[in-house]
Amino acid sequence: MYRRFFLALLLLFSFPFVAQAQPLLKSAVNVDAGNTKDVGQTFGYRLTYNCSNTSGPCLGAEVIDLLPAEVDFVDTVPASPTGDVALIEVTPNFGGTGRTRVRFDLIDPLPAGNSGDLLINVRFPNGSTPDDTVATNEADGINLETTAGTFTTPPVDVTAVAMVDVDLSKTLLTNPALLDQISQYRLRIRVPNSSGVLQLDSVGPVTDTLPPGAIFQGANPVADCEPGCIGTTPTTITWASPCNDPVTPNENCDIIVDVEFPSATFMDGEMVTNTFVATATPLGEPSQGFGPGTATHPVEVFTPNPSINMNKVLASGTPNPPTTNQTFSYDLQPSNNGNVPIENGVLLDDLPIEFQLDSVRGGAYNDFAGGTVEVAYETNLSAGFVVLGTSATDVTYPAPALAAGEYVTRLRWRFLGIMGPDFSGSPRPRVTGTIINPDNAGSPVNFGDSITNCTDFDGVYDPSGVNTPVSDMSCRTFTLSGPFVRLFPDKDRIGSSGPFAPGQTVQWRLEVESDGQSSDAIPLEDLVITDLLPIDLIYTPGSWSFNDPDGNGLPAPQVFEEIPNFAGSGRTLLRWRWNAGSGAIPTGDEVHLFIDTTIREGASFGTVTNTFGMDLDNPGLSQRCRGTNSVDSLDLDGDSDTTENRCTSSASATVAPIAQLVSSKEVQALCDPGFTDASAGVLIGGNITYELSVQNVGTVPMEDFV
Repeated sequence: MYRRFFLALLLLFSFPFVAQAQPLLKSAVNVDAGNTKDVGQTFGYRLTYNCSNTSGPCLGAEVIDLLPAEVDFVDTVPASPTGDVALIEVTPNFGGTGRTRVRFDLIDPLPAGNSGDLLINVRFPNGSTPDDTVATNEADGINLETTAGTFTTPPVDVTAVAMVDVDLSKTLLTNPALLDQISQYRLRIRVPNSSGVLQLDSVGPVTDTLPPGAIFQGANPVADCEPGCIGTTPTTITWASPCNDPVTPNENCDIIVDVEFPSATFMDGEMVTNTFVATATPLGEPSQGFGPGTATHPVEVFTPNPSINMNKVLASGTPNPPTTNQTFSYDLQPSNNGNVPIENGVLLDDLPIEFQLDSVRGGAYNDFAGGTVEVAYETNLSAGFVVLGTSATDVTYPAPALAAGEYVTRLRWRFLGIMGPDFSGSPRPRVTGTIINPDNAGSPVNFGDSITNCTDFDGVYDPSGVNTPVSDMSCRTFTLSGPFVRLFPDKDRIGSSGPFAPGQTVQWRLEVESDGQSSDAIPLEDLVITDLLPIDLIYTPGSWSFNDPDGNGLPAPQVFEEIPNFAGSGRTLLRWRWNAGSGAIPTGDEVHLFIDTTIREGASFGTVTNTFGMDLDNPGLSQRCRGTNSVDSLDLDGDSDTTENRCTSSASATVAPIAQLVSSKEVQALCDPGFTDASAGVLIGGNITYELSVQNVGTVPMEDFV
């Protein structure tokens, strides 16, 4: 009876009344009309697989695409195993062919009727792909039909679109152009950084037309006529092949040309025009001309303008502002902002009475060739300056040994050389020390006091033995801070880089750090860590863990809260706290929290951003943030204060645009009411119903589904 019943069902299933889907379809997506695409822009090959086995699941099913040599592989969607995809294997230069093979190993067994989309993103290499290049691609579906074997899709062609795009520009680098002095031009041949452009396989000749009467004083690279034409007034200068070929997108071919405009030929204020043209050969195209590149400007009589500039700042990376007994630094920024050399340069820094010197840096300088710097100090007892050292290179000098009651009052830098018009410090001179209490005179120093430090910069312009003094001064004032912590949150996505499909795990690391500028350690009992998950992320219960990477013996948070639908937002809040006596994070150290989340079913395609934050509630320590911060308007830390700031950090995950169909088939039959082992099994004249269910478990809507 049972045997006959199932035999009848088997025969019914073998009837050809159900159309069989093709096991693998291939198409080009994100292409332009006529299956074309600009070189450098990404397009995709969509592979739609279907287990069309009529006798059971598909065993050992694979989808393989050996990409055309004309395209570069970008990525796949999905980027990691999910759903029906058990393994993704990308092999560059497969078998020495120069082509990339992409292999999707599907789950084994793959249920009959399961379908889905796989996407391989590629692009034609920008610059090096000739116009009208055709990439022809086929793909293989293996063991996706009733009979094991390979099904090869019809070829799909995509045609590359490329164009010639070359910019010529000419720039006067030494602006203004001065009579009887060298004026320098830059001739630039550029392939822009944009999709769809062709590289230049060769450049030349390049011809520069000089203003009549201008004196050519040399070029880099050298012109064809050099050295014989230097110091002459040629009409044109030519380079047969000045570039390192090829010139690819976002690259330049530059030529520097030195020209002199003699006052015997040119008048003050006279406008001059300098042009150049170039011949070049774009990839796959005939040689052609480009230009002109033109520069038009006046020539002027030189007017001396002696001027120097002084600026003073708290150094980058130093506490701003500091508190007492906390090391910090001033950076001094002397420069020559005039157009003539300056001599006898001197920096004088009057130290605040509250300041105790730790070290002083001499610095190094641009446009100060052969110059040396003498660094000296003066104390309340020295009756003059004492030299710490003289050097032509950057040297940091420690504070000198002093007698009881003696302290440094001033510092001096003497520039023993000529400071040219581009003179500046690199690295800059620096003063490092601390604010002490009481101050050097024995008076009390209080939080909130104003601390002022001023520096004078003096020099001389001496054109013909007539001294012209120049000077500038800069002061820096800050308000002395009380003790503080500078919170440094940092959030990273770890593990898989995605894109992620619904149901896939996304792992996060929350770094809780005391920045190196903090004056004090972070007491854990006053710290609250919060993470309000976005709607498309679901926390994996019990997944959080803790790590103390710096080995300070700090405990994991003793209190953890998972609060669904926090404040009616539909989002889950994760919150961590430590008990009293848990210790503190030393300055510059950190602890880590790890959490697992999953992408919500039905999550929208695109970017999911997750932000965590932390704040400190300690009346004796003020809070600063390194990075971003936001007002805790939702009271995430639960202290009823909705005006305080949280220090925050964000990281993102990408939800993949995957469409995957999971289908199933059931047979419903009306059986003989008197069912026995001798029965026919199926009521003759009754109904047999096939129920087919199709579910899209991907993240994009399906179109044109049959």
